[in-house]
Amino acid sequence: MPWLSARSGRKHGRHDVGRAPEGEQPYTEPIGALSLTLDATFFALSDPKRRGILERLGRGPATLSQLAEPSGLTLNGIKKHVGILELAGLVETEKVGRVRECRLGPATTLGEAGEWIEAHRRAWEGRLDRFERFVERAR
Repeated sequence: MPWLSARSGRKHGRHDVGRAPEGEQPYTEPIGALSLTLDATFFALSDPKRRGILERLGRGPATLSQLAEPSGLTLNGIKKHVGILELAGLVETEKVGRVRECRLGPATTLGEAGEWIEAHRRAWEGRLDRFERFVERAR
């Protein structure tokens, strides 16, 4: 997972994680920063191909080959996307004979993401309501 350098604002890749470049301090997360579970969930959902995989699995289990065909991805490409979804807890895979079958995982990570979104929605609604009252008084 990339991190942002506090001084230069430069992003560092996966191979740089855990060590700051000489003379720089790693970005420290603010209070209330996302958890690793939320980070993984939002990262997994950020790609349209992965969202398409989830939509397809919503209709029932499918093999990696069945997922690869309509998406236009290679088998290796679909494995990568399914692996990211699996790490986020959104998909489960199981070896069935000679094929790997995929199905939706438990919705616990989506529930946590939904709670995070709802909490922030309420906070922003409150801010906007206060701003609206301020504008009305200023008229």
